[in-house]
Amino acid sequence: MGKNRDMQSLKHSVWNLPIDHPINKSYESATADLGDINLMDNNHMEAYGVEAINYNRDIENFELMKKVLFKFINDKNYMKQYKSPTDMGFNMIKSGIINDSIIRECSIKECIRRIMRYADEYTKGMTSKETVIRSLNIYDELISGKK
Repeated sequence: MGKNRDMQSLKHSVWNLPIDHPINKSYESATADLGDINLMDNNHMEAYGVEAINYNRDIENFELMKKVLFKFINDKNYMKQYKSPTDMGFNMIKSGIINDSIIRECSIKECIRRIMRYADEYTKGMTSKETVIRSLNIYDELISGKK
């Protein structure tokens, strides 16, 4: 797989990279149509004293998921150990990064591809103007380093 295709397959926040890392911004761009944003996982911080990044839907739904799931699994099930939505993931991407500058460059290119895709989908009536604007804003945040 080429580096561009690798970035296209990334559809989840990287929990142990900074919230404003280009990979995490490219995730927001890849889900601009869903309105996902990266957030600090306060459950993870409280449980382990470690900062973790996750996306809003996991964080917002964690307590409900726990209540429902825990009614159906026995006490020995591994999932009973979950203390945060980040615990549910298996994302180890950061440990595989050997050249952060290449990853940053590919993340920016991924955001540009998403802008182009959403603009094309907008002209075809497949997505909203808000999605295009959101993807442009994410790119601007990434380039300017501001949130």
